[in-house]
Amino acid sequence: PLEYNMAKLNAIDFNKGCYVGQELISRTTYRGSIRKSVFQVRAENDFSENFRTIIIKRNNQEVEIGKILSFYGKKAIALLKFTEIN
Repeated sequence: PLEYNMAKLNAIDFNKGCYVGQELISRTTYRGSIRKSVFQVRAENDFSENFRTIIIKRNNQEVEIGKILSFYGKKAIALLKFTEIN
């Protein structure tokens, strides 16, 4: 839920009593250890069914930084890794 920005959409109640996954979500929120999140990405050309992985070149090596979750035309929603973006 945190990777999909549910806390920013007020879909997670941090004051509520017990619920499934409460410990993990609380610990991740207060320690700030989210490693990936959902972003909107755009391309110069339309996305295609074959394009599911986002790869960049860094130091002459190809590095996978995320995956396309859904797309329409030149816009897509991707799950990107923070550790690889920086």
